[in-house]
Amino acid sequence: MQLQLTFENRQKTAIIPINYQRGISAWIYKTIENSNPEFSDWLHNNGYMSGTKRFKLFTFSKLVIPQNGYTLYTDRFIISAPELQLTVSFLLPEQAEHFVVGIFKESVCTLVDTNSSANFKVVRLERVPEPIWDETMIWRTASAILVSKPEERNGKLNHVYIHPDEPEYEHYFIQNLISTYSAVPGNSPDKYTANQCKLSILTEPYRKGILLKTKVIAYEFEFKLLAPVELQKVGYYAGFGKSNAMGLGNVVNAVSG
Repeated sequence: MQLQLTFENRQKTAIIPINYQRGISAWIYKTIENSNPEFSDWLHNNGYMSGTKRFKLFTFSKLVIPQNGYTLYTDRFIISAPELQLTVSFLLPEQAEHFVVGIFKESVCTLVDTNSSANFKVVRLERVPEPIWDETMIWRTASAILVSKPEERNGKLNHVYIHPDEPEYEHYFIQNLISTYSAVPGNSPDKYTANQCKLSILTEPYRKGILLKTKVIAYEFEFKLLAPVELQKVGYYAGFGKSNAMGLGNVVNAVSG
């Protein structure tokens, strides 16, 4: 399911870091894990959480702030807009969706670091209509997609970020998608192969440097994906590429959205 959250800016002027993704991710984790014991029990009982394993099958968009509602100063957004929006997306079975709607109603997101603090309250929550599913879908990034490959350097394994124009990009993009599908409790890792999928980049990729725990390189673009509908749904609800729970890989249907 995808939800569009409308936040009320609880300050006359809110100041947040431009790299706010970790703060939003932490708020979502906290909301999922602490707001409803029944939902937490459901996640544990159905294999989505266990021990130190956290629920990671979610992603979210960039914050949508009205064009005249903010200014950028060094590494901060200074937000004067009374409202801003965020789309959050979860890969969960239908019987769990009512939990998600309930825990986010009227919740408060606090974005804080050593230099600023701001509070935003959810005042409206709307379910985003599902796309019309097909084995060929056209998607547009609502948050940048990160794809990387492992590479050994000086005896250490590193992750090298790949540009969408590189020949290897499609391979790792699709492998990430199949890996996400396989991470869903009850799904077989052998059901789908890369031969069933094809990726086509439709627009010039826009490079984004984003500070998570370290700086990562991700890209915004529009793309066409040929893949089984079940994999299309995994990418739409859980995110494409890597670090989805940190706010990367969220998409909208470019045809209808």
